Amino acid sequence: MSLAVTLLGTGSPLPDPNRAGPSTLISAGDEHYLVDAGRGVLMRMAAAGVGAPNLSAVLLTHLHSDHITDLNDVIAQLPFQRIKDTLGYHSSPAEAAQTAQRAGVGTLILTHYVPPFPPGGGAEWHDMAAAHFDGVIEVGDDLHRVEIPTETDSGD
Repeated sequence: MSLAVTLLGTGSPLPDPNRAGPSTLISAGDEHYLVDAGRGVLMRMAAAGVGAPNLSAVLLTHLHSDHITDLNDVIAQLPFQRIKDTLGYHSSPAEAAQTAQRAGVGTLILTHYVPPFPPGGGAEWHDMAAAHFDGVIEVGDDLHRVEIPTETDSGD
């Protein structure tokens, strides 16, 4: 089984017709974890094929409005409520890479950039992270999906 990370929304409070509010779906088998609940999260989850009742938990990185705009809609759809505020800060690509390197993370996914990159952009963020991180680096827009092998996949 692999761990799948789907960037449901990579936007900011600035309106953009191509970017929903910050939200990420992490899935492994039948387990689905929603990180943040930005504008349009339920529509993006539907596009990714996962409904709110299928969530195992909802995690909030911090309480900025763009990360919780649609939280009430998500809660209204849940048969249970397991909500936890886990982090309270923003970090640069270099800081995120340093944290990921110290934690032994194999894949770093960078998102939530303001303003949006032009088509094919993101190399600057990738390069800033690469100076501090030895693993795989992904820079992605909405509905970007990353397959991350688990220890079971590698035979460990």
